Amino acid sequence: MQCPERGVVQLVGQHNSDHRTSLFLVVQISISLSNMLPEKQFQCIICNEVFTNPVTTPCGHNFCQDCIQSVWDSRDAYQCPTCNKTFTSRPEISINTAFKELSDMFRQMIVPSSALPLSAAKPGVVVCDVCATSSQHVQALKSCLVCLTSYCKSHLEPHQRVTTLKLHKLIEPVKNLQDRMCKKHGRLLEMFCRDEQMCVCQFCTETAHKDHKAVTIEKENKNTRKLMSKFRQTEVNTEIEEKQKAEERRAEELICELQLEITELQRRNTELKDLENTEDHLHVIQSLPSLVSPPPTREWTEISIYPELLHGEKLQPLRQFCLNNVSVVDVVLDPDTAHPNIVLSADGKQAGRGEQLKVVPDIPQRFDPVICVLGKKGFQFGRLYFQVALGNKTFWDLGVVKESVTRKGMITSTPENGFWTVRLRNGSEYRALDSPSVLLPLQEKPQTVGVFTDYEEGTVSFFDVGAGSHIYTFTGCLFSERIFPFFSPGVLDEGKNAEPLVITAVN
Repeated sequence: MQCPERGVVQLVGQHNSDHRTSLFLVVQISISLSNMLPEKQFQCIICNEVFTNPVTTPCGHNFCQDCIQSVWDSRDAYQCPTCNKTFTSRPEISINTAFKELSDMFRQMIVPSSALPLSAAKPGVVVCDVCATSSQHVQALKSCLVCLTSYCKSHLEPHQRVTTLKLHKLIEPVKNLQDRMCKKHGRLLEMFCRDEQMCVCQFCTETAHKDHKAVTIEKENKNTRKLMSKFRQTEVNTEIEEKQKAEERRAEELICELQLEITELQRRNTELKDLENTEDHLHVIQSLPSLVSPPPTREWTEISIYPELLHGEKLQPLRQFCLNNVSVVDVVLDPDTAHPNIVLSADGKQAGRGEQLKVVPDIPQRFDPVICVLGKKGFQFGRLYFQVALGNKTFWDLGVVKESVTRKGMITSTPENGFWTVRLRNGSEYRALDSPSVLLPLQEKPQTVGVFTDYEEGTVSFFDVGAGSHIYTFTGCLFSERIFPFFSPGVLDEGKNAEPLVITAVN
């Protein structure tokens, strides 16, 4: 038997009680000193597991009873798997009782009942380093910064019982304990150098970092947590501000929607006054039904507002805010950007789909082969609004784009590519080309669409002018450069989509 401090036990096929007592004593001493026994001393070389019902061959080697019997059953010669000694006849073997008790005890000490194969360990779970030596998975309870070892409940017991081990620093289980050691001095990283923003050991603070400002890891941890708390508070404040801005944007959209309804009512009022003064009785009879029937409007009672806003003196400044802060853009189409298939009107207010390609210069700013055109004037600040009459078109695209968008080759219309657009396909499929795209279940087919852009807030909103309703809003738009109104009249669709897009005046 070798010295117990080395944690090695040489086992032989002896049965007397003195040997059994000595072996148990050696195991207890070895565990206390090293918290680990060499597994190979208790491992069957056939199955590579801790001995089960160990037996000893005449040559003095130990095996599991079932393992050696299985080997001899499958061969013609009776040979020792360890030393290859051949026996003339099959040896008669019996279970080594003392060795069995010792093996069972060893198995219980190194492999808790909760152990699983090491391959079953869940990602991120820290396993007991002692159990892992026998390819078993037991979740670690603590990691020791002195031993640089993680222990399960069973193997942590000496640290809770032995006086010297009680002095060791135990922490919640962590992986890669070696990373907590100084590569230069082999000492525990327990200080933080604020000058170089790195963890160092005590020796580092007395040598290379001697003149630097160093604090304990614990103190730096408290400081870091304070900074994290401030950062989280900043995040909360930012979220509150973003929600506030979102509500303000919603209010502005509702104001514009309300203004559209007011404009429609004013138009009807003007026409009614004109009818009162006309002598054309037939015209009066034909026009009156459409003017007296109420136009489609939002159920404004569902909108939460402050009661004082119902008073005229309170509402007027709100309406004035909308009028003062929205610039109506006089959009004129840019022929230099128009695809050769697009036909523009002389005043630059209409874009239709031609049947034949025109001969035009192939310049960088022209779109090809995508059939579209931009407005001449770009803008880089403020709130801007324009309207487009769609008629009975079955295909179209509208919105705004960055100046730097791709103009040659096929285009994917997404905000990431600098496009904020809404489109119609097949006469009834409306879609906002966001990321991902959004199907728009519109109740009515818009005849005129208003496009409202807030450059500073990063929003692009679309409205059904006739219905006075909101269609869709892109938020979080990163413009960062000039943006331009965008138009695509679409395909001819067998003549059903021949009408042009018409930029209309805004009252």
